[in-house]
Amino acid sequence: MRREQRLARLFRALSGDTQEELAAKIGTSRNLVTQFETGEVAADPEYLEAMAKQAGIAVADGEQLLRR
Repeated sequence: MRREQRLARLFRALSGDTQEELAAKIGTSRNLVTQFETGEVAADPEYLEAMAKQAGIAVADGEQLLRR
């Protein structure tokens, strides 16, 4: 599993949002959020930052959580 995929899943889980809710909050489609989470598309840094913000953390914090 790629780093971006793992981060996308983590950030959405921490946000408590559905894919559709998170997509609306970050200005994209549910389909693209699904593609981030399944690894079909690697999330750009801007999307990861927006997703992390919805989760209330920074991307670097998410990376630290994944290393544990």
